[in-house]
Amino acid sequence: MLERVRENGDALMTCTNQAFRNDKEIVMVAVRTGRDALLWASDRLRKDGDVILEAVAHNGRALRYAYAFRDSKEIVLQACKVDGNALQFASSELRSDVKVASVAVEQTPYALQYCGKNVQNNYDIVLKAVEQDGMTIRCASKNLQGNFDIGMAACKNNPAALKYLALNVQQKVAVTLSRNLYEFDHVETAEEPKALDSFLAYFDIVELSQGR
Repeated sequence: MLERVRENGDALMTCTNQAFRNDKEIVMVAVRTGRDALLWASDRLRKDGDVILEAVAHNGRALRYAYAFRDSKEIVLQACKVDGNALQFASSELRSDVKVASVAVEQTPYALQYCGKNVQNNYDIVLKAVEQDGMTIRCASKNLQGNFDIGMAACKNNPAALKYLALNVQQKVAVTLSRNLYEFDHVETAEEPKALDSFLAYFDIVELSQGR
């Protein structure tokens, strides 16, 4: 069995011998190579901290099978370092923990959707998310959807984020980006060719703001 799980840990699923599922060495190897191997481990080993830590270190979303550890900050942090979406399986308390949420969002911006409301209203974490993926503004609090700086960052990353901003800042963001486009249009030559890329989004912003 050990050789089989070295190749594919999910082979544990087909194992009818409960002794193997309760063998720590076999399960430790299985969780390194199988996406759902932890599910097929014995109840005893699904409550073993060493096994769980090994599992989430290789597949963050293995946290879904670690019911006894969803409120363990050490385990959840490790899981979120590997896959930010693992945050959805954490306890509500840890989904509201700023440190845990920050790690999750840095790894996977859309993990913001699983964060507690206090985190979705955290300026620094939301800014980190929208700078990586502007569309994550949809997961931010209403308060931060109405924040000009957050809105600018989101739209610079993805112009389509404009429609998710609060109405009171949509026009201001669009006008500001349009002004940047206008100023850029009057520059005869660009010193840095890469600068062109940062302005391409402004064309989309202008079209969105004009309802095209």
